[in-house]
Amino acid sequence: DHPNIHLMVEEIQYPAKTLYDLEWVLAIDGEKPSQKFMVFSDSRKETERIVTYLQSRYPAHQQNKIVWFHSGMSAQFRQKTMDRLQKGEIWGICCTDTAGMASFSY
Repeated sequence: DHPNIHLMVEEIQYPAKTLYDLEWVLAIDGEKPSQKFMVFSDSRKETERIVTYLQSRYPAHQQNKIVWFHSGMSAQFRQKTMDRLQKGEIWGICCTDTAGMASFSY
């Protein structure tokens, strides 16, 4: 019962390694904030690659609005990051399943 959570399934148009489809799914236009989002990936390395790609789609002063989140971060950092997402201070998190273990309420 989370009316603020939406799942989306779309057929990809480009090879997955390009991440082009992610731009479309997240409605990234490089100017205005996206809706809050969480993108899950299978590895730390892939999580960081996705964030680097998404950040490149925005001006430098907005790139810190998208962050990665995985088990390499401290529990304090992970909780603070979830709080920042909930408050709208950041737009999105690219994460491993570690985010599913964070304590937060939506």
